[in-house]
Amino acid sequence: MAVGIVPAEGAEVSALQRRFSETGDIRLDSRVENEIIRFLRLHGVKSVVIKDGIFGCPHEEGIDYSDGDVCPQSPFWANLER
Repeated sequence: MAVGIVPAEGAEVSALQRRFSETGDIRLDSRVENEIIRFLRLHGVKSVVIKDGIFGCPHEEGIDYSDGDVCPQSPFWANLER
């Protein structure tokens, strides 16, 4: 799960928090939910946009695998329009 703070329309992300789960659906983890709430409050967030459903694999192009390549751990997402 990723939560990014964008301080103004058209601005870049100023703070980013990521959480991962190896054991289950992180969207159902109340501990993670509470951490996100604290993170949003810390940054004085006044509005939130939430993507419905799973948006993509958790691996990052250029960090976890080479730019332009398909993630070797999550090939399912390779040809999907997101």
